[in-house]
Amino acid sequence: MNEQVSQRRFKVWDYNVSHNQLLIRSPKTEEFQTNIDIIFFGVSYLNLPTTMHGISLCESSVEEVNNIQLVFPNKSDTDKVFVLSSLNNKYMVVAKSCKILENELDIFETSLEIFGHEFEKWEKLKTAFHDEKNSIKNILQD
Repeated sequence: MNEQVSQRRFKVWDYNVSHNQLLIRSPKTEEFQTNIDIIFFGVSYLNLPTTMHGISLCESSVEEVNNIQLVFPNKSDTDKVFVLSSLNNKYMVVAKSCKILENELDIFETSLEIFGHEFEKWEKLKTAFHDEKNSIKNILQD
């Protein structure tokens, strides 16, 4: 698996502690009409910056897997080592699986699976964001 995801700017966007899910997003802009989301499930280890410019997902080498096992000896046999390459640097995420999505979600909407009270939290954030956005629009139109 050597996949060039995008040359866009990506940020660590969301993390669900209770279900070990990580969302790295390149948000939509005036130039780009969609988000690109990289979602990891069953995350047990990560070593990456909060912002990356351009991402490729690469196969982990035997050496990289061995290095992870040195710093993270609890890695299970079902965990995969995902290597994110950005600007000639390599970063690691140990997780059960990964998927890449393109979507038009709002800035306060997540593509992670939401459970119980988390759903309510996201709905409140989304409502507050839309209310504030509409208030600003009304002020600018006056």
